[in-house]
Amino acid sequence: MLQLSSSGSSSGGVSTSTTKMNPRRRHCGLKISPLVRNNRLSHKVIIGHRGAPFHLPEHTIASYRLALELGVDYIEPDLVSTKDGRLVASHSLDLNDTTNVADVFPISRSDTKERNNNRTGYWISDFTLKEIKTLRVRQRYGYGKNGDTNFRTTLYDDVFTIPTLEEIINLLYNWNTNLLPQYESRPHTEIQQQPIITRRAGLYAELKDPKWFLDENLNLVDLFLKELTQYANANGNGSNDDTILHDTQCPLIEVDEYYLVPQLVVQCFDGDVLQELYDKWSKHNFFNDKNTTTELLSPPPPPPMVILVDKEECDTKNNKDERNLWFNIEHKWDTFLHGIGPSKSCLEPLETAKIFQEKAHKHNLAVHVWTTRPEYNNVDEYFQNQIEELEYFLCHVGADGIFTEDVSTAKTIVQRPNCQLNQFNNKYTSTAETPTSAPSDNNNNNDCSNKNKNSALNEESIYLALAMGIMGLFIGVLSTVTITTSRYCKSRRHTRRQLRIPTQDDIEMT
Repeated sequence: MLQLSSSGSSSGGVSTSTTKMNPRRRHCGLKISPLVRNNRLSHKVIIGHRGAPFHLPEHTIASYRLALELGVDYIEPDLVSTKDGRLVASHSLDLNDTTNVADVFPISRSDTKERNNNRTGYWISDFTLKEIKTLRVRQRYGYGKNGDTNFRTTLYDDVFTIPTLEEIINLLYNWNTNLLPQYESRPHTEIQQQPIITRRAGLYAELKDPKWFLDENLNLVDLFLKELTQYANANGNGSNDDTILHDTQCPLIEVDEYYLVPQLVVQCFDGDVLQELYDKWSKHNFFNDKNTTTELLSPPPPPPMVILVDKEECDTKNNKDERNLWFNIEHKWDTFLHGIGPSKSCLEPLETAKIFQEKAHKHNLAVHVWTTRPEYNNVDEYFQNQIEELEYFLCHVGADGIFTEDVSTAKTIVQRPNCQLNQFNNKYTSTAETPTSAPSDNNNNNDCSNKNKNSALNEESIYLALAMGIMGLFIGVLSTVTITTSRYCKSRRHTRRQLRIPTQDDIEMT
């Protein structure tokens, strides 16, 4: 079962809303230092967006489990509320998008929401958890679905249920404590009864559309804290270190032999909602069991928080929204933010990516980009395919992490040595012929371009020399064969003249 930890002071950081966190440590829970010496093959954070939905229907226990098996650092559920206030995982507020709700419930259970542009749907806040559990999930990007040409299988449609937050956390807890150790090495000594845990996975939870649910009298922040409190009290005082909230603050990754990601990260598109969670968290009593001495327990430190940003907010051409974003980051949300999650378009083209990265690093924020999908119609126009897109964001732009729906491909890219792509040059700048980045960057690009040109010339010279060598060898062999054959024929003719067979006249003369 899941437990909360009351420890955490040894990890450093802050535990109250009035103290600013150390800027040098702010992003360390989400940005893995290259100085970490462990068995990680990459220092990039891989987040399984809604699990592993390229293979299995999104936001299902099976999809999350597959993502864990493929090696993600985090699984990422979108948390929404049922009518009776239970948190479940679903991206769409309209159940008809990814479930068989229309086959289970009559059309009378649908409703038209004015705030959803008068759209009619089976809204999740109109159904209780018991009713939600009667539904089965379907692939969002199934082949031919809604006119799409995606090639994701629909063989697993109508098989899995919508999971609750409790079920997701229990899956993660079981993975980290019981299953993942089986991947680790055996104990080295008789005294060491358990293998040393050198990695673990975490929960990267999004509070989905909180204002929409407020109109339904459902506060996602309060519901989130309530469910965590229920888990804490169901498991005593939370003294176990292997829990979802242990080490939510930044560890000393500069000296750790093995770096373990924080087990809980909270993200949202609304920074004020994250502020609300941060303020309430620090004052919340997670251990209100009558059998627990609450005076001796302090609340767990607030988890790392990430502000999600769409194209409009990070667009440098729209100065108003862009200024508001960075103003709020610096003056309103600086006490609790650990990272920023921009859409892919925020980092395109290359010079725009460099500007965004500089601003994020100025505020000591990790950058986790969303979201890559394998289908060509989900790949941005700058790239030919998903592989090229992943290489750009992770290896060339240098993002600290990425949300992906094709985990195995992303893992392959980040594990390439040094994750360097010299062939990019200025391909992804807005003007292919004249890069608009800073002078120092231009020099770097020109150097890279000249190196590539020289490399190409060297390769051409090698191939030309090799071809000429082969041709010379062929001509030499052909000449030798021709001369030898000619001499042999002449020798044979001369021999025939010298060794003439005697005729009858020759015999009679003798």
